[in-house]
Amino acid sequence: MHAVFQQFHFLLYELRRESFLRLFVSPMTYIYVTYRLDRAGFFAFGKCWRLLRICILPLRVFSHMMGAAFEIPYGANIGKGFSILHPCLGVVIHGDAKCGENLLLAGGNVLGIKEHLPDNTLTIGNNVFVGVHALILGPCTIGDNAIIGAGSVVVHDVAENSVVAGNPAREIKKLNH
Repeated sequence: MHAVFQQFHFLLYELRRESFLRLFVSPMTYIYVTYRLDRAGFFAFGKCWRLLRICILPLRVFSHMMGAAFEIPYGANIGKGFSILHPCLGVVIHGDAKCGENLLLAGGNVLGIKEHLPDNTLTIGNNVFVGVHALILGPCTIGDNAIIGAGSVVVHDVAENSVVAGNPAREIKKLNH
């Protein structure tokens, strides 16, 4: 049950960061609520949640009507402070992805895993920024405080405190933290 309450704690943390007006009109609000409720339901009901997910279907439909384009399955492990700057551009996160705290996606992002590989893990550290239309295709690890440039395609590990850009992404700068 601890994991269920943790998802609600993360949701409250994310909603408190929004202004009062944006809370009701921003598609990001509906992404927060939909993903966190879906994940909490998964922890509460286990494999039965696949059938019970119909309960949040109206919320998913409404969030898409509000302009939020996202596919974030309940299996994706995203830490608190998750945010998407432009949710209408769309975001896809693989169900096996493990993301740290304060993940900031600009929009139009794909955090995916190449299937049928022996080590199929995508791990993203804390305080990572992913630019517009940047793709991360695991298996790979993105270190803490990394910045992924807009339009980049990341297919290898990214060191912490570094800036990468290009296709394929290469380190262009080391940050001093």
